[in-house]
Amino acid sequence: MIPLISPLIFRPSVMRRAAIMAAIVGCMIAVINHGNHIWAGTMSPVGWIKVGVTFLVPYTVSTISSVLALQEQGRLIAALREPTKDQTPAAPGSDLQNT
Repeated sequence: MIPLISPLIFRPSVMRRAAIMAAIVGCMIAVINHGNHIWAGTMSPVGWIKVGVTFLVPYTVSTISSVLALQEQGRLIAALREPTKDQTPAAPGSDLQNT
């Protein structure tokens, strides 16, 4: 289950990656959706607001993806640290060699 808001969204690496993705993908989407009005200089204030919101979409997608990947990584690391049923804890001193 994914918590509604994870503190991982504020991790600098997550925020930096999301900002880079938003800049790249947001520019592409803005040009595709509004390029003709931008080039013609006929953008309305509402159009510029829409362009701004356009950048939030890739930022959000990148953030969610990064948080899910970090959570999965944490689960995998925790699973690797847990002993399996086949592994029994060694008895104290069993690592000493008899000489």
